[in-house]
Amino acid sequence: YYPLNLPGEGRTLTRSPELCQTRCGRTPGCAHFTWWPDTACHLQEFRAVLRRSPDAGTITGPANCADEAELAALRGQPPPSPPRPSPPAPPERPAVSRDKAGASA
Repeated sequence: YYPLNLPGEGRTLTRSPELCQTRCGRTPGCAHFTWWPDTACHLQEFRAVLRRSPDAGTITGPANCADEAELAALRGQPPPSPPRPSPPAPPERPAVSRDKAGASA
């Protein structure tokens, strides 16, 4: 995201993207976070613009996963599609019992 930092906030170190997201969720005005594998965590406001990072492994996201619809509304965009449910598992086959000779019962 650009600008890289929320006004008044700077780079901190967090062990995971989840902890960076938690930091964002607890910081007033934070709408997005960016986390790098070197443990750098940066926070951005809702007006920040998503940019491609040249660094592999960079992770970005909203302050809270439930905030994506709210952020889309603030930007005048349609809400994101809800995640698709997994297809149902195929029904289990009934067990076939066999007699001692190996014939199906």
